[in-house]
Amino acid sequence: IYTGYESVLDVSISGDMAHLAAGSWGFRLLNIADVGNISELGFFNTPGEALAHSFLGEEVYIADNTRGMRIINTSNPASPVETGFYDIPRVVRNVAVDGDYGYLTDLDAGFRIALVADPQRLAQVGHYDRGGIVEDIAIQDSIAYLADSFGLQTVDVGQVKQPAALGELLAAGRGNAVFVDRELVYFTDSVYGMYIAEASEPANLTLLSRHQTPGAARDIYVSGNYAYIADGEAGFMTVNIADPLEPKTTSIIDQFQNANSVVVSGNYAFLADGPNGLWVIDVTKPVTPETIAYLDTPGTALDLEISGIYLFVADGEAGVQVINILNPAAPALVSSLALDGNSLNLDTEWRTGSGGSAGNFSIHVA
Repeated sequence: IYTGYESVLDVSISGDMAHLAAGSWGFRLLNIADVGNISELGFFNTPGEALAHSFLGEEVYIADNTRGMRIINTSNPASPVETGFYDIPRVVRNVAVDGDYGYLTDLDAGFRIALVADPQRLAQVGHYDRGGIVEDIAIQDSIAYLADSFGLQTVDVGQVKQPAALGELLAAGRGNAVFVDRELVYFTDSVYGMYIAEASEPANLTLLSRHQTPGAARDIYVSGNYAYIADGEAGFMTVNIADPLEPKTTSIIDQFQNANSVVVSGNYAFLADGPNGLWVIDVTKPVTPETIAYLDTPGTALDLEISGIYLFVADGEAGVQVINILNPAAPALVSSLALDGNSLNLDTEWRTGSGGSAGNFSIHVA
């Protein structure tokens, strides 16, 4: 009898070893050469709950509940290692595209890297998960910047098949959004508001300052010397960041009820206000911004992306809306794209054609 685990859900024998799927205890290897003196040889803590398994030679295939199938190599029983997995994302809340790769947040399962060079043949190539919920992701120079349950995290994605943790900054609350501007990173959390960090060495992040916002600081966009914050029920906020050590609030517009996302183009900020649609704000004078236009989208405006004269809106249950903003004072809905599920977040990408071909434009939707 061996009673070292809370539960054992599946067992198989291979020579003098027993393989155990031990639920929340993961995968366990026992030495059973002497059944009167059973001992543990090694283990691998799977990210989910090991419910069942099968093995072929030195590879063990584990049904890991909500975390798909994990493949564990047991050639060194004292130190089993994961050699592969198949884990379909369950809830994708955010997406960023950089080159041939898309980076998808997967709720409490980290983020996944997909090859998106051919939109007709998407394929997962990498996965990173350290626990916690990833709310937002930004990519710059092969570094992923994550706003997650703990604050800000940096991950090296230069090797897409093996993303590697670099550094982190803990925040007072759950990270909501992240914006990278060269060597500075701006991120927000649900408790304190805006944080500014120096990231010339992504493995050694340095906190420069924090700035309190009255609301939930759901999104942030930086342009020039100003940060523009979608502050949830507290509305729209501009912050002077000319001195990153001492950011200063310049204005707040509190007429918005559910400010979720903000993007800036030239002298205009575009604000997604949930069920209240889209607002256009003239920020020529950030100290006295002025609301100049409104468009009621058919769904729930959650995220925004600009490409040229078009604004793309992730509109919840109503899919994606395409809005012409050539005249910001009179935004015009030009088309809609109905999708299954709720459109929560989006990113756009233009690929230049080769050999005289026209190229293509893609919208990546979470």
